[in-house]
Amino acid sequence: MRVVSFDVFDTLLVRVQARPTDLFAQLGAELAAAGLKVPAPAAFAAARQQAELAARRTAPGGEVTLAEIYAALAPALGWDEATRATAQQRELALEERSLRPVPAMQSRVATARAAADAVWFLSDMYLPAALLERVLRREGFFREGDRLFVSGEHRASKHRGDLFVKARAQAGQAITDWLHLGDNPHADDAVPRAQSIRTELWQDAVLNRYEQLVLTRAGGLQPPSAASARTKTSRPSTAGQRDAPD
Repeated sequence: MRVVSFDVFDTLLVRVQARPTDLFAQLGAELAAAGLKVPAPAAFAAARQQAELAARRTAPGGEVTLAEIYAALAPALGWDEATRATAQQRELALEERSLRPVPAMQSRVATARAAADAVWFLSDMYLPAALLERVLRREGFFREGDRLFVSGEHRASKHRGDLFVKARAQAGQAITDWLHLGDNPHADDAVPRAQSIRTELWQDAVLNRYEQLVLTRAGGLQPPSAASARTKTSRPSTAGQRDAPD
C-alpha cells in the first residue's frame, strides 16, 4: 500500500491569528463580552496556556484533549461547570471559524490522492478529530476513506514518533511506500525519516523571520489579521522532497 500523509496546522490549514496566544486573547475578550467571569484578554491567554501545561503534566504521554485543558482551567478561574462548558464550546467555535486553507496545498493533496492508495492526516493537537475532519472536509482536503490521527485522542504524537507507529499499525496491510509532508523539522522530517518514511518539508505557510520580527517589535498579543493570513497562505511553494534513510 502506498500512503501519503500530511501534517495539518501550518501545512494544510492556518489560523487567521498569527499565534495561538492571539486566539486565546480573542477568546478571552469574547467570553467577557458574553458576560462570563474572565480576566483581561492577555491574562486569560496566559491562564489558558498554564492550564494546558498543567494538563499535559498528568496526561498519558503528555498528550491532552481540550476537555482536559478546560478541566484544569475551570478551577483556576473559579468557574462552575456551566461556565466551563460554555467557554470550551466557544473556543471550539472560534477555532473552527478562524481556520483557513493553504491554497497551494489543495492541489498538492489532489496530486497525492491520484498517486497513492491512501491519504492520511496526522496532527499533534488537543482539538477533537471531529472538528479537524469537518474543517478539512469543508476546505476540500478530506474525502471518504481518508484517515485522521490526532495526538490528544491517540495519546501519541508525531514529535515522539509513536503517532506514526500507531498509524502504521492501523493500516490493515503492509505499507510499501510512505511519504509524509509537513512543516516541522523535527516532528515532520527527522522523526518520520528515522522510521524509514520519506519526507517533504514544506514551510511556506509558517511565519517568516520578518513577520516574526514585526510581532516581536509590536509587543504583546496581536489581533487577528486578514493581511497576515493572506501572506501566510499565498507564498509560492519551495518544497523539496527528501528520501528516508535506508
